[in-house]
Amino acid sequence: MKFKKIWLKINGANRMIIVNPETDSLANVLRKTGLTGTKIGCNTGQCGACSVILNSKLIRSCIKKIKDVHDYSEVITIEGIGTPQNLHPLQQAFITYGAVQCGFCSPGFIVSA
Repeated sequence: MKFKKIWLKINGANRMIIVNPETDSLANVLRKTGLTGTKIGCNTGQCGACSVILNSKLIRSCIKKIKDVHDYSEVITIEGIGTPQNLHPLQQAFITYGAVQCGFCSPGFIVSA
């Protein structure tokens, strides 16, 4: 197992992360950094709970191998959309109109929208 150092711009902040490029997915790496809003549901890219924005494109992070993510790529997760004191309008709409069931996949849906 060979580890590698990668730099990512996550939610506007540059972060250096040690990864295993052969086994780690972007979702796993994000969760290891403490960003637990990115959920891993099906682990096959079907459910959308792991959706993030990578270099301005919506992707399913559970199937995006970290070896395919370039240094200094920009990642936006649910934690980068709005703040607890100033919610994004989509976050507020989900709350106001009860657009959740259990809430597990809501972060991915908000990022997708």
